[in-house]
Amino acid sequence: MVEAYEAGAGDVFIHWVDDECQRIRYTYTKLDRFKETEKWYEAYYNDLSEKDAAFLIIASNDPENLKDVDPEKISTYNNAYTKTLAAYYERMLNNKVAWCIAAMPTPPSWAKKVFPKDDVDVAMSKLMDKILEASRANEDDPVKAWHDHQEKIDGWLDFLNSGKFKSLRYKNSLGTDFTVELAENHIWYGGADTHYHKAISSLPIYQLKKSILHQVDLASMVKLLPANPPLLLADS
Repeated sequence: MVEAYEAGAGDVFIHWVDDECQRIRYTYTKLDRFKETEKWYEAYYNDLSEKDAAFLIIASNDPENLKDVDPEKISTYNNAYTKTLAAYYERMLNNKVAWCIAAMPTPPSWAKKVFPKDDVDVAMSKLMDKILEASRANEDDPVKAWHDHQEKIDGWLDFLNSGKFKSLRYKNSLGTDFTVELAENHIWYGGADTHYHKAISSLPIYQLKKSILHQVDLASMVKLLPANPPLLLADS
């Protein structure tokens, strides 16, 4: 909290969610209760987002936490939650507010899922290393590393858009060999979204997207290897 105030925050609010408390609530609360959310919840998040608050979400959930919970309760609550916080999600997903989600491998079960043959401490350490690597936080200058990566993405986009390709062919030594036809007047984009707050919302970002001119919906998506320029005929 201190760092947030030192960075210039006018106020700092903490919303704590605990795995065990969440599981207990899903276990003992009746299904009908999950069809609605409290009014204060809606006012809290929607009001803060309208005031351009910044949201930092530190996620450290146990992937096995809700395995024995009635899935209908979870889906019912998620539907109600999404509708209640529609304004908040609209602003977040369009980067109208500053937001960040950071994942931390606190629950041992998560690390053991990824590294099942290692002891818990080793698995936790390995998972943390992978998270830092994927987010470039292990670089000497992570901010510069992301700027450099965005420059590479811009180079890939320039290559694809200037090429005005009619199709892309994918082929490798395992037998993959197919061609994707591209729509006329398509535009490639990817990396940072700069419409409102500049944001890179999917890490480690090797994904470029294609859309039809003047349309919002994606026409197709393609993942390219981190080469410069990208490999259109890749052996992987």
